[in-house]
Amino acid sequence: MLIGIDASRAEAKLKTGVERYSFEIIRAMRDTLPLNAEVVLYSYEPLPTELGPWSDQWRNKVLNWPPKYGWTALRLSWEMWRHAPDVLFVPGYRLPFFAPKKSVVTIHDASFLEYPELYAPDDRARQIKTLLDTCKRASAVIVPSEYTKTQLAACKPANIAVIPLGVRIDEPLTHPTIPYTKGGDVSNEASLPPLKVRGGRRGYDSVKNPYFIFVGRVDKKKNLEVAIDGFAKFLTTHPGYKFIIVGRPSYGFEEIKAHAEASGAGESIEFKGPLPDKEMYTLLRNATALLHPCPVEGFGLPVIEAMSMSVPVITADHGAAYEAAADAALQVRPTDPEKWAQAMDQITFDIFRTPLIEKGLTRSKQFTWPRAAEATWNVLTNLL
Repeated sequence: MLIGIDASRAEAKLKTGVERYSFEIIRAMRDTLPLNAEVVLYSYEPLPTELGPWSDQWRNKVLNWPPKYGWTALRLSWEMWRHAPDVLFVPGYRLPFFAPKKSVVTIHDASFLEYPELYAPDDRARQIKTLLDTCKRASAVIVPSEYTKTQLAACKPANIAVIPLGVRIDEPLTHPTIPYTKGGDVSNEASLPPLKVRGGRRGYDSVKNPYFIFVGRVDKKKNLEVAIDGFAKFLTTHPGYKFIIVGRPSYGFEEIKAHAEASGAGESIEFKGPLPDKEMYTLLRNATALLHPCPVEGFGLPVIEAMSMSVPVITADHGAAYEAAADAALQVRPTDPEKWAQAMDQITFDIFRTPLIEKGLTRSKQFTWPRAAEATWNVLTNLL
């Protein structure tokens, strides 16, 4: 059987959710490749060696002829019209104009259907159009959570499979952290040696104080204003902490940044922008806790990644991230900054941290990329 995979999203140097998923699921599918399967990975540029080695059974086909834009609509469509595989798998969300009758698409999030105010109007219109087309033409749809499956009920895809994402952290990096037994007393700053990480366009910054962290696209639907307000309240009784926000700016970023500056905690809030994996994971691994106030998304991968690194998590008390975290995170109403401040205070005490860390490690082991890959192979091969 010949399986085609749209690997264009796996090429990204700085990966957000969809790009990270594409890269990890493709690599795990390579490691769980059925003996009777032949796979072609379609991309605009040669794929990174981490997705190899290449062979007759696992090969990369580069589609980079002009024009520069319209890779899915033009190049991939043309390839499907001329040399269609038995099954096409699109880890993103958009099928090419010409697609095999047997096609599988991963839909990561459909919150734009329920929360139009959190999206730019033109972006929401485009996503709705793409979603309706996908549900109409795809033989099967993969979603990362029951939450997203429920959101798609109105679209009525022919066949839908819930396959949660996984965790795989390369090159574990450690850094000394301060003890939290005294409720996060940071008066002795020498207890935390400077941690060097790149700070967006500002070169390299020295991260010395203990900090909370958010990881993800920085946009309106992430509900960061509530976490910022909660942090500002927390800071009045815990001076010395920082809130580090890592991720690519998107819709609503300027309003979020202005809100941070007006919160009274502006000097303690740092927007790092997108960072390479090594630096992002270094920051995540050494944080006091991950703050994940977003109830509106498809899965919440940073939640599981933080748990796998013994980092406590504070998350919204409903939505996909709540589903992923279960009882292994502090769950807080996503509209109440006071409750977020209280949760941050709790997380600085070992009596709260230790059980969460233990639960988080146990919970994160349920999410692996090999498990996700095997489930994905089942969806693909069941179409043949």
